[in-house]
Amino acid sequence: MTDDVGGHERCIGGCMLQSPKYALAARESKYKLGSGQLERLLQLLEGRCMVCLSCHAMYVDTTTRATERSPRGMLCRFCKQRVAIYEGAYGEHAPFYSPCRCRAANTPEWCLRITAATAQYLVRTADVESCPTNEQWFACLINDVSANGPDPQRIWGGAPLYSLPRLPVRGGAPIAPDFGAHPPLTRIRCQTECRDHVEHIYIACFDEPTTLRDADTHSSVKHYVGWTRQQPPERRVSQHGAICRQSLVAIIPGTEREEELLKNEGRCPRCDHPLEYR
Repeated sequence: MTDDVGGHERCIGGCMLQSPKYALAARESKYKLGSGQLERLLQLLEGRCMVCLSCHAMYVDTTTRATERSPRGMLCRFCKQRVAIYEGAYGEHAPFYSPCRCRAANTPEWCLRITAATAQYLVRTADVESCPTNEQWFACLINDVSANGPDPQRIWGGAPLYSLPRLPVRGGAPIAPDFGAHPPLTRIRCQTECRDHVEHIYIACFDEPTTLRDADTHSSVKHYVGWTRQQPPERRVSQHGAICRQSLVAIIPGTEREEELLKNEGRCPRCDHPLEYR
């Protein structure tokens, strides 16, 4: 694919414009898409993320709470995280307005436009699960973008602020099961691919102090405790790197509050040392 949208100094790995054809073909096979569909959508988007239309597309975005993940569009890392935050994958207190690196942000107008662009994306891809196959959905999406352009409501094209689409107020968190008096570490362990619970806590124990990706600490740690609503939980674990997957001690059903209590008061099921690391 011809790279005609500028440099990659702000890309953080996985830029789809830099992917050779065989890598795009591998993603198409993974998500059961038709041959050439990813390249065609990239061409229509001029290599850009479907939300911010500024950063290069880095990921095939998938539904976050469906029983089976369905590919629904192409996003940069920042907008993919923003959509997941809106859909509750990172808890109720994660900041929605994390800025992209490719567009001036954190102004009142930017906040309104990125919110509207997120709404436009979610409405545009709302029918993904009604299509019988992923290939058919991507064909519909390609036809839509071809006919209406990447930004049909001109959110980034100067549309007046009063006319921007609204993002519905995010619904409350799913109701977590009541475990009564059973502390988290006494509960039955889950498999990494578990989809039976709304929320999971995961614990990793490392042989040596380890620095993880996308964690709530930048320090090297001997233990890490995390919480997720992503399904299955291994998706969130994998975002910390292979070392976290390899060092997992337990995945258990549990709430965000229980995760915090474990960090402050719990002991590792493997080595019996305190889990506190911050």
